[in-house]
Amino acid sequence: MNKEIPLIVPIAASYFKKAMTSQNETYYRSLDIRICLEKIANLMIYEFVESHIKEKWGRYDLHEKLLASKTFLNNKVVTDLIGAKKIGNKAVHEGLEANITENNIEISLEAVSNFSIEMFVSFFKVNGFHNNGPSKWAPTILSVLPPKYRIQILNKYLEYDKSYLVIRKLTMAYLKNGQDNECFQFIEKSYSDNLISREEAETLNYDMVSLKHSIKLLPISGNLEKAKDNFQDLVKFIPVNDINKFALLVSMILGIDLVASTDSIS
Repeated sequence: MNKEIPLIVPIAASYFKKAMTSQNETYYRSLDIRICLEKIANLMIYEFVESHIKEKWGRYDLHEKLLASKTFLNNKVVTDLIGAKKIGNKAVHEGLEANITENNIEISLEAVSNFSIEMFVSFFKVNGFHNNGPSKWAPTILSVLPPKYRIQILNKYLEYDKSYLVIRKLTMAYLKNGQDNECFQFIEKSYSDNLISREEAETLNYDMVSLKHSIKLLPISGNLEKAKDNFQDLVKFIPVNDINKFALLVSMILGIDLVASTDSIS
């Protein structure tokens, strides 16, 4: 499974990281995953549910909070999160005798990782991936994240939107992640699958060769700390009226107070 820290709020990521530590007992790791889910529910899911659900949020238990995300997330992703929560519940109720396996932990961590990608994909599925309307600035904001995360998000979203812009952004992400072969192979595959024309493929090849020559001059985020710096630089150029839920999602993941950031430039 992918052992990277997923795109979740920092406090949830800290518990995820503890749960990844194989030296710790599975009992404690399952408790860490449950706390991670609580943080995700209260700090991420809450921001994306409808107002009538927010009004009842304080009366919801964790199960109900995770279920509420079905209004904007893939059902399987939500079901897997609830499965991870059940493993945590087992630890709470049965203690060290819960007999939680390494496989239980791996599946639970995978559920959280998939959730982190699906949050982005679900936004794009509803609002599109472009620089206008509700999705305004989304491609630009996405570009501040480390390329390895962009590859995961765009590969998943490509299942729903095979537009030239998505293909181009994914091509660039491969190159910026040091995956040159994958970059040019993806261009050729996109052409062979009739997703782009020969002219578009030639343009992409030319542009990626040019980009490769100047790659060291670009402000590529190698990690989430660098992404935080790049996002704060970018936010200075985004009009306050264009700050939307996508910007909010990225700011939460990077641990940035978006209100304070926009106040400082208004």
